[in-house]
Amino acid sequence: MTTTDKERSGARPGVRPQYVHEPLPKPLPNVQHIRHRRNVRNLVIITVPLLLIAAASGYMASPWSKVADITVKGTSVVANQDVIDATKMSKRTYIPQVLLHHADFADQVERKVPALKSVRVNVAGAQNVTVRVSEYATVGYITQNGANHAVLSNGAVLKKSSAQPEQGLPLFSGFDNDLKNIIQVVAKIPAAIRQDISEVDATRGNGNPYQVTLVMNDGNTIVADSRTLAKKIKYYPSIKGQVKGKGTVDLEVGAYFVPKSTK
Repeated sequence: MTTTDKERSGARPGVRPQYVHEPLPKPLPNVQHIRHRRNVRNLVIITVPLLLIAAASGYMASPWSKVADITVKGTSVVANQDVIDATKMSKRTYIPQVLLHHADFADQVERKVPALKSVRVNVAGAQNVTVRVSEYATVGYITQNGANHAVLSNGAVLKKSSAQPEQGLPLFSGFDNDLKNIIQVVAKIPAAIRQDISEVDATRGNGNPYQVTLVMNDGNTIVADSRTLAKKIKYYPSIKGQVKGKGTVDLEVGAYFVPKSTK
């Protein structure tokens, strides 16, 4: 090779040419393995929902999905059957429906049975429903059609009559729309005095529409204004201790004692 040829080739005398080593290409992934994994994933995505749907459909079609028994706890004056009827549940009611809407069932019972202060509906076991309730306190009774009906602290009157009225609770008479108000007034009376009240009558005498008369178990009567009764009745034990015999304690205007006539 002539000098001219060497110059054209770019090579210099006495210098070895350098070679650049390119990295070998990476091996191709296993195509079959990738396809297999992808197929398995797709199969899982399709199969799992189908299995869940099939299981749910089978459960809903089986007797295990429906209510078998309803238990009521916490009642004393309200009949258990009244609570059960208010739930509107039957053996056709689905357990999942109760689980999802238990608060709605509880609200429905409270609306239907005003004697209940609170209601909780829970699923107990696979097919059993428990309804736990608390009632308003019984504060007295009223007579309707010759039968005694319990009056509760919220003013509600039970439809079912009471064969044996509870001792120590008064009988209310003559009250209509003002029944709830007088119940709240009587509830404020000290327990020691309240337990001695036999009857609370709306007498409305002397031109006073708020006049009430209390018949006491000790033989006395109290005439008072319902608007001031809870405040003034605290004087009753003191007045009773200062007099002899039975009579009427007038708390309507002032506070004084009128003995019974001996005639």
